[in-house]
Amino acid sequence: MKSFVSKVFRAARLDTSLYNELKTDRKAGRQAFLVVVLASLAISIGIGIAGWFAMAGMWSIWGTVICLIGSVIVWSVWSFLAISYD
Repeated sequence: MKSFVSKVFRAARLDTSLYNELKTDRKAGRQAFLVVVLASLAISIGIGIAGWFAMAGMWSIWGTVICLIGSVIVWSVWSFLAISYD
């Protein structure tokens, strides 16, 4: 877990040595997926809270679910295109 958190912070700092390490790391895809899910979950919670205060009711729940699913789909397509291009 410590290694995962360290990689997240290094990626946020745009540490170029990390990207060379990730080329050979087999766990990198799963860890990237986890980062996408955690980030989209945070965004989804924000959308849900904003919808709740706007009295959107069920719409805020649907917005949360759509944001979560949409983020994973967009990440998957983008990853496929990046791998195909390489």
